[in-house]
Order: sequence, then structure tokens, then C-alpha cells
Amino acid sequence: MDSPPTDHSRLAAIAAGKDVHDILDAISRISTESIIGLRTAIDAESLRQAAELIHWSDSICVSGLDDAFAVATLLATGLAERGCECGVIGPGRAVEQDKITGRGRNGLLIVVEFPDGGLPGDIIEISRSHEVPILAIGESADENSADYCDLRLSAPKSQIVHGMPIMAGYVATAQLLLITLDQYRAAED
Repeated sequence: MDSPPTDHSRLAAIAAGKDVHDILDAISRISTESIIGLRTAIDAESLRQAAELIHWSDSICVSGLDDAFAVATLLATGLAERGCECGVIGPGRAVEQDKITGRGRNGLLIVVEFPDGGLPGDIIEISRSHEVPILAIGESADENSADYCDLRLSAPKSQIVHGMPIMAGYVATAQLLLITLDQYRAAED
């Protein structure tokens, strides 16, 4: 009896008939369009406010479900390298409440959201009940998710190439946030 196809086998079947250079060209083109799209997606004042939120937070929790976990990990690593007390929560990980609430100090939850990736409802609920601010990074919010965050950094619309999301716009948004944090801190000194 054959087992059901996995994502890997489906992607391999899709890509099997394609030249590797054609696939790379598609990834490069869409990545470039996504990064260029940041010029219209990112609001400079929201970016500054996000950097300020991070700067004054004693404990930061970054969450990303499904494909967004890779970007959440990149952002959490960058924040930790800048001296922030930071943890990352992904799919299937148990969450200690004090990781989210900042152990009674100034906590911050950052949610990296991809379309159709879902939101960490339990984590959002804990944050809300402890009045922990929530910063979202994602495409424009729909009416189902618009009210959960205090501040939103809009990322350019993600696209799919051979069944895989192109994350260049999200990665660039995370990098831009880290650079803005560096600039904010330098101005504070």
C-alpha cells in the first residue's frame, strides 16, 4: 500500500520537470519584487514605534507558526545578539507563561504571521490577559485578526514558488526592524 505523498515528494514532483535555473530565476524575481514592495508596505513611523517598544522591553517572546517560524527564529536571534532577553516559540512547543508576560517586567510579544498560517491564540490570550503589548509582522490584517495587536508592521504579500513560500520580504522586514532598533539605540545614547 502506498503512503500519502509528503510535501517533500509533492515539491520534488513539481520541480522534477523544471530546470534548476528556471526555478532559481522564479525565486529571484519574486524575492526582488517582494523586497521592492517594502517601499510601499513599510510605514517609517510604525517601524520607529516598533523599535521603541523593543528597546524598552525587558523580555521579548517571538512567535511564528508553520513557515513563519523561520523568520521568527531569525528575528529572535538578531534581538538576542543585541542583548535583548528573547525567546522564540514555534509550532508544537510548550510555553511557559512567564516567557510571554516578561516575568512581571516589561514584556513584549512579537507575532510573525504568514497568510493561512494561523495565529497562536493561546499565546495571544495570555499576552492580552497580562496587558503585554503585541507587535505583529505580516501582510495586511483581515477582519479576523486585525484587533489582536497593538502595532503592525506590514510585510509585502508573500508568494509561492513550487509550493514553497518566498520569505524574502519578511526576512527583509525583520532585518530592517533590527537595523532601526540599532539606530534608535544610537540616538538614545
